[in-house]
Amino acid sequence: MLTAVRASDARESKAATVNAVVNEVKTGERALKQGDAINENESVVTGAVSRAELALPGKIVARLSEKSTFSFKDRRDLNVQDGAVLLQTPRGARGARLVAGDIAVATAGTTIVFEHHATTYKLLVLQGTARLYRPRHFGDSMLVETGQMVIANPNGELSAAVDFDDARFLKTCRLLTQFSPLPNAAAIARDAEKQARAKNKKQLVETNLVIHGAGNAATVTDGGKIDNSINAASGTPPPTNAATREIDSLGTIDAAKAAGTSR
Repeated sequence: MLTAVRASDARESKAATVNAVVNEVKTGERALKQGDAINENESVVTGAVSRAELALPGKIVARLSEKSTFSFKDRRDLNVQDGAVLLQTPRGARGARLVAGDIAVATAGTTIVFEHHATTYKLLVLQGTARLYRPRHFGDSMLVETGQMVIANPNGELSAAVDFDDARFLKTCRLLTQFSPLPNAAAIARDAEKQARAKNKKQLVETNLVIHGAGNAATVTDGGKIDNSINAASGTPPPTNAATREIDSLGTIDAAKAAGTSR
């Protein structure tokens, strides 16, 4: 049995396949189209108002938002230099590690959306559990579960996870709405329903924290009026018992207002 498994792994292609392209997507000077192959260490770059879906070895799905740069090596090591990516790793398969600068996310049977820039990153877990850590800092590691989000400075310590509005995210995230349903779409929807029931039972309570557009500035609103601003990159993240709900990060989420939830 061990021999058969190893032989199967050996036969598995190390190339990724382009499943879908929206507008301008390139690797080097080559414009990519549906069905094209991408080899290890080749960077995939999306232009403005552009997106792509890649089928990676190991049945991993990666969807890139606009102005993103992504590459992979040996199917388990993925890299996002800048931009946002939705990553889905199937259950029962070997997981993958997504690296962005000094931040890494380990996933297995997990669906996440991750955004990275020089001064900020965001991790949202749609289904499963991801491990967020800093490889160069021993012990700086945490588990982020379904419906939780982390937003922080990649050059600082890990920030506490907060809850985000799962149902609104599923309706507005272009990496979900502008592609075919993910293989685990039903499981993601069930988890969103669990959060909705928790809100109905007052186990989760709406907050008035919101993030408008790209970046990480959380504003406190009162009847639509902005009262205060909190900047996670400056080292002052939102309160640990509250969650921001509006992330229009590189076209990841629409810019309509949305209330947050807290435990």
